[in-house]
Amino acid sequence: MDYQILSVKGSGYFCDVWKAKNEFKKTVALKQLKKEFVQNSDYIYRFKREISLLKELKECPYIIPCLDMECDNAKQIYRYAMPLADYHLHKYITKYNSGISLQEKIMIFDQILVGMKYAHERTIIHRDLSPNNVLIFIKDQNVQVKISDFGLGKDTNSLSHFSKSVGSYGQIYYVAPEQYENIKSATVKSDIYSLGKLLYFILTAKNPLIIEPTVGFYGLISKAVSENPEKRHQDINEFITHYEQLKAIYMQSETLLTSYETMKQYTENNKEQINWSEFHKMVLEGNVINHVFVDYLEPIVELFREVENLEAYTSYAKEEISTFLEAFTNHLHECYNQYGWPFRYLDDFARFFYNLYNILPFTVARLTCLKELWNISFEYDQWNAQTWMESIIRGRINPDNIEPFAEFLTGSNSKHADKIIQNGNLSQINPILRTSIRAIVQRAENMQNVSEF
Repeated sequence: MDYQILSVKGSGYFCDVWKAKNEFKKTVALKQLKKEFVQNSDYIYRFKREISLLKELKECPYIIPCLDMECDNAKQIYRYAMPLADYHLHKYITKYNSGISLQEKIMIFDQILVGMKYAHERTIIHRDLSPNNVLIFIKDQNVQVKISDFGLGKDTNSLSHFSKSVGSYGQIYYVAPEQYENIKSATVKSDIYSLGKLLYFILTAKNPLIIEPTVGFYGLISKAVSENPEKRHQDINEFITHYEQLKAIYMQSETLLTSYETMKQYTENNKEQINWSEFHKMVLEGNVINHVFVDYLEPIVELFREVENLEAYTSYAKEEISTFLEAFTNHLHECYNQYGWPFRYLDDFARFFYNLYNILPFTVARLTCLKELWNISFEYDQWNAQTWMESIIRGRINPDNIEPFAEFLTGSNSKHADKIIQNGNLSQINPILRTSIRAIVQRAENMQNVSEF
């Protein structure tokens, strides 16, 4: 291999990448094992393995090809040439995020999925998928993706390097938890985890340390990045099926043009036939002109007085109901702190959360409903809401919600929670919740005693 080195393109833990010209004056990227590792038999093996994997995956247009290679034990040179990218994904998204449409972002992720599916079908796991090793090529204003860095993966030293390195751009966030415990324990589900984090970054341009529930595809992402591998998608095909279901929702919403500025205007003009794609888009936009209650909250609650409408929307939105709830509750909390809305409407909010809780099969969304219903019941002392809340915690609460709801209660200072105890029949309440409720009441009594003293 005869190459003219032009400049440094990047440097990782194992390798340096150079911009270079070959003997035919073609500009390429030249990836070379660092000098400090050329006598390390493990790293040499892994570098050669990467070349071998790229050759095996060469038919896939979304995986970087190996154009030329040199592995010379005598000269201690280990390098290969590949096409020179315009950007890596992290730089591309952070630089142009505001100008990249949802449709374009989905097209980028589509290509990544095709590449990963191709690899998984050949029992090849990436182990190190992140925005740093997804390469972007711009041709005729079209974006093409190519996945790189299949072979080297990570070890404990490189994990430490990436947790400290400024140039790693939060790469550590994309590594599945089980890979911290045992580097060699990566599975298909480890790549699923990385895909979930990667999709979040593409959509938000934010490091995926915390997955905010307002993000699109939240149901997909939250499942993919579960700490427990058994709770993730079982394989790439299950992940893609889930992704395509949600993509249909978002792509349809993206192309919708509406002349309505607020939810109030939309529901008034579409009472007979609600288009749930339009509705979902209006919910997330959350426009308010006069008052958050009149323009946003009231029309939604009035629409969902009819349980059939609520059932139809939840059937349409599926796991994305969490993004609806996040937007709705944010506006609701804003409303609580404003004047100019009928306080008696708290009962209607409570009924809405109660009905939604009973319809939903999704644990995270149901937990949100429980929290909001509890606050209306025992922060604002609404009798009807208390009746609905008690009917849930006295026997119909979803088992998956018990512990996280108890944790929420532990941090609550609800002034009227003693009414549950006054109503008796505490044996009907799950013991974990019962303990948390008693703690709330005891804390309130202690605060009262201090105040009187």
